Amino acid sequence: MNLQKLLLTRRFISTMAYFAMQSVFFIYLPQSFASDWAAVCSEPMQEPAY
Repeated sequence: MNLQKLLLTRRFISTMAYFAMQSVFFIYLPQSFASDWAAVCSEPMQEPAY
């Protein structure tokens, strides 16, 4: 395996890991911390329309 293919594979894996972390951040965290944010916010929180 030459160096160019190794770097390309490493960059591909890093990009996939980056988008996977973004997916976890934007999908899992709002659901898990919805009750915490409702207690912090002064206005009543509306239910998300999924």
